[in-house]
Amino acid sequence: MNTEMKLTYNGISFLRSNSPSIAEREIHTYHEILFCMDARAVLFTEKQQIKVQGDVLLLIPKGTYHLFSVESRERFPRLKIYFPADVLDSTPCREVLSDFRIIDNIDGNILLLLKKLCRIMEAESIRKQGFYAYSAFLMLLSELDQSLGKTHKQETATANELDELLKYIAENPSADLSVAALANKLHASASTVTHLFKKTLGISVHRYVTQRRLVYGQSLILAGHKPSKIYGDCGYGDYSSFYKAYIQFFGYSPSAEGEETAET
Repeated sequence: MNTEMKLTYNGISFLRSNSPSIAEREIHTYHEILFCMDARAVLFTEKQQIKVQGDVLLLIPKGTYHLFSVESRERFPRLKIYFPADVLDSTPCREVLSDFRIIDNIDGNILLLLKKLCRIMEAESIRKQGFYAYSAFLMLLSELDQSLGKTHKQETATANELDELLKYIAENPSADLSVAALANKLHASASTVTHLFKKTLGISVHRYVTQRRLVYGQSLILAGHKPSKIYGDCGYGDYSSFYKAYIQFFGYSPSAEGEETAET
């Protein structure tokens, strides 16, 4: 059964719906918090495309383009909270909607508040329904503010760690740049380093290191160095390995580098 319940209180609008969603391009003039339950959808933004599964929370600032395309036309349970931007000006949580965020690993306290709001919306006959929804909304903002603050610190730490490794790789192409060696450099586990590269750069450590080494080798060749003399500087144990990797990456041999660049 498809149902839809709406409620507005103190400038905050709440919508609880089970009806199928129709994909449409949206750029709002208001902030939106969208909680989707057991979703199977694809989310498009100006920068990325993300497949969404399960419970997910979207924080969508005003003026942010997004297209939420639901894969199933069956029941699509969701809770939508939307409000003018100035509503947050009177709270200490103004930064909660400063950036678009997709949260698929929802904090326990936040999840409880979202489900509490759903129950409030479903109990249409409850007294002071608007007040209860508004109170839960304020608590939700507070929990989001705390959770996002912790996440920001973690993201900053992750970015600093990655910057440290990328700088080391760039400055030491001939060094041991295996996952184990880089993990030791960072005083972390090998799985942590592997995950860091995959999550942030989208490629493996080996692939990134290989590309860095070959681009460095190219710069040496263009500077006048003989390919057969610089393979060791690029972290290769023999010229044959360097030669094969170079052709695979650039599409031509190291000795043809000058000819290729002259033609392009």
